[in-house]
Amino acid sequence: MHTCQRLLIIVLLTIFHINYSNLYAKDAKKWNFNLSVGGEFNKGNVNNIGLKSNAEIERNDSLLSFNSRCKFIYQKEDEEETNKGIDAGIKLDLFQYNRWSPFWATEFVTNKYKGYDYLISALTGVKLKIYQRQDTCDYSISAAFVFDNVDYTPDQSELDDKNYRISIRPKIKQRIGQVLTIKQLFFYQPSILNFSDFNLKSLTNLDCKISNHFFISLSFDYDYRSKTPTEEYKNNDFATEIALKVKF
Repeated sequence: MHTCQRLLIIVLLTIFHINYSNLYAKDAKKWNFNLSVGGEFNKGNVNNIGLKSNAEIERNDSLLSFNSRCKFIYQKEDEEETNKGIDAGIKLDLFQYNRWSPFWATEFVTNKYKGYDYLISALTGVKLKIYQRQDTCDYSISAAFVFDNVDYTPDQSELDDKNYRISIRPKIKQRIGQVLTIKQLFFYQPSILNFSDFNLKSLTNLDCKISNHFFISLSFDYDYRSKTPTEEYKNNDFATEIALKVKF
C-alpha cells in the first residue's frame, strides 16, 4: 500500500472516531449518520452486477457543514475478482446558509479496473446559493480549483500524474411530497493545462422514505473521461444502484 493511501486511511479513521465521540455530546442532534447496502449494475470499464456498501457522516449548522463519506466496492464472478475499489471524501462548507459559501474538500479513489492505483484530489472554491428552503429544496452552483495527484495502473500511460482543473457544479435537491427526495449533481472539470482533457460526471439520487430511519435509495451515476490511461480503457462508465439506507 502506498504511503499516500496509508495517510488518507489514518485521517479518515481519525475523523470517524471524532465523529462517533461527538454523536453523544450536547449538540449531537446536529450530526447525521447514514449506512446503506444494496445491489449495483455496472457498464463500461466494469461490466457486472454486484453488492456495494456505503457509510456517510454529516453535520449541519449555521457556521459549518461537514460531510465525510466512504464507499467500498468488491465483486467476484465465478471465483474471479471483477471489481474492487474505494471512493472516499471529506468536505467542509463555511456559512452554508449564506448566499456565498466557501468550501474545501479532498477525495480519494482507487480502482485498477478504471485505471487508478489511486487518485487524490484536493479542491477549494465557493458556492452560490440560488434558492433554498430548509428540508424542502436546495438549488446552487459552485466553482472550484482542483489539484489531482494520480498513480495510474498501467505503467505505459502517457498521462501526467499531476493535473490542475477547474470544476463547475450545478446542484438541485428537491423534496416531492412527504416521502420522495430527488438530488441531481453535474460536474464539468476541464484541465487548465489542456481544455481537451476534461471529465464529466452526473449523479442522480432518489430517496423514498419508508419510516423515520429507513429509506429505499435509487441512484444513477455517469462518468466520462475524455482521456484515459491507455486505449484499453473506456471513456464512459455507468452505474445503477438500488439500496436500503438507514439514517440516524
